[in-house]
Amino acid sequence: MLTEMEKAHLGRAIAALGQGDAPWQPVAELAQLAAQGTDVAVDFTTNDSLGAPVIIAQRRHPTLPAGLTPRQQEVCALIAQGGSNKAIAASLGITPATVKDHVHAILARLGLKSRAEVASFIHQRQV
Repeated sequence: MLTEMEKAHLGRAIAALGQGDAPWQPVAELAQLAAQGTDVAVDFTTNDSLGAPVIIAQRRHPTLPAGLTPRQQEVCALIAQGGSNKAIAASLGITPATVKDHVHAILARLGLKSRAEVASFIHQRQV
């Protein structure tokens, strides 16, 4: 499932494709998606049948470390996407304080010192 930020980039890319006056704009938006861990493909063979290309976006799933609870794995993945405690809390329907507790548990379990190390650790494990 795409994050709200990824959906926004995808929406802007689709809107820019329809405008046609700035052909680089859809590419820039799709590049943002790819940089955030989403595989992006554009199928131009649909131009004849649909009158427009089809954009296919699918989130790459990192191999999350074993030994974390399912919720810690969710928090870990959202940290890797650059989410703040507040954004992660809103996404998961929990409080920022609970996110903070999960972050501390993740750091301890993985033997890491910072959120940046968590993000790096997860990005190195992208499949």
